[in-house]
Amino acid sequence: MRDASERAARQVRAEGAAPPATTTPVAQAPAPSPKTLRSAPTEQAIAHANRNASSPALKTAIGDTGNVQFVRGAASVQVAPAVQNGYAALQSGDLARAHQQYDLALLQEPNNRDALLGAAAVALREHDGRQASDNYLRLLELDPNDPDALAGLAELRPGDLQSNEIRLRGLARQHPDSGPVQFALGNLFARQGRWPEAQQSYFRAFSAMPENADYAFNLGVGLDRMNQPRLAQTYYRRALELAQASPPSFNIDTVRKRLQVLDTPPE
Repeated sequence: MRDASERAARQVRAEGAAPPATTTPVAQAPAPSPKTLRSAPTEQAIAHANRNASSPALKTAIGDTGNVQFVRGAASVQVAPAVQNGYAALQSGDLARAHQQYDLALLQEPNNRDALLGAAAVALREHDGRQASDNYLRLLELDPNDPDALAGLAELRPGDLQSNEIRLRGLARQHPDSGPVQFALGNLFARQGRWPEAQQSYFRAFSAMPENADYAFNLGVGLDRMNQPRLAQTYYRRALELAQASPPSFNIDTVRKRLQVLDTPPE
């Protein structure tokens, strides 16, 4: 599946540079709408920390340019157990336990970035925009340029589309490998029907976080709206596979029905 996904990804890059003129799906039924709910943003941090834990001679440092660099050091990066437990609970769909564990992590360390992001992700799943916003604002108090917090607030407060676009484009230039930033930018384009631009941003988001089912789904929607059904099917199927590991934001039955439509030749 990985080889197939990589081949499809290369084709997305090639075809995305010259999209079709029409944005109407080739099949009879309309394509699903993209989802703006974001999955747990602690995934990369936890995976990154776990990798470093196996190499105690390495630690990470942030350079002047904001890039992560590996330097020699005596200590390995550790993720608080409550954060790990909260993330595992969120991945399994146990929002109550995720909420409890992230609260515990924040009680132990109020400025823990992973815990604040995780708590915001739980709030989004619970449709509590106020709490999610509060967590993002707390992150911005700690770092006014935090890309995940800024992207999250842009999703929660669409406001002026032009201003948000300028802000998100700036973030995307500074953090080109940030899945949440690219995803937020893709959602902004999608809300305006700017599907070629949305598809490119969704592709970058998925490339940054290839295990995120919601990112795969939105990439499929973007390709579907751009009349690229074969590639759309690839990412819809990938989204369904990834959804087996963690509850997604999209409706699984809707994706299955859409695949059936795309598999049916037009009359």
